[in-house]
Amino acid sequence: TIVVAFLVRNNRLNNYEADTALGMALISVDKRDFTTATFQLENIINDFESTSSSDIASYYLGKIHYNNNDMGKARKYIGKYLNSSSKNILHEAASKIMADISFRENDLLSALDFIDLSLRNCNSLFNCRSLELKKAFYLIENGDLSAASELLLNLKDQKNIDPGQKKIVEELIGKLSS
Repeated sequence: TIVVAFLVRNNRLNNYEADTALGMALISVDKRDFTTATFQLENIINDFESTSSSDIASYYLGKIHYNNNDMGKARKYIGKYLNSSSKNILHEAASKIMADISFRENDLLSALDFIDLSLRNCNSLFNCRSLELKKAFYLIENGDLSAASELLLNLKDQKNIDPGQKKIVEELIGKLSS
């Protein structure tokens, strides 16, 4: 029991240190100091590999690389996040990034797959609608206008849709008409 107590205590300390390091890295992200943030996030991933902080660090590091148009590294880190046990917290955002990377690589079917996978696990109405809008966009780009139209008309008929999302629905319906 002494060994178990020691391991539990060390695990708590490790999680605390990882959470603290992640907090500091996110402050660097917030300050737009991406060089420092990248270094801090890489250290969290390497030093605290089996923690939820490491998983979340993978997401943010992937997002930094995505924003810098380094799609290879973005795919690596966002993919690592999506394969982690912590993926629920930023799942929709990570899936949209992976879908966009696939879209930029002219792989529309993979983009749709990322969106569909995320929709299966979506539990926030706002996020689900956002994913459906992204899916409608990809369907239009893929030439599947009837599926896009059906999805958009379904979204348009929903009550309490966010005004920003309603505007996107209308813009995409307009894109279908042209």
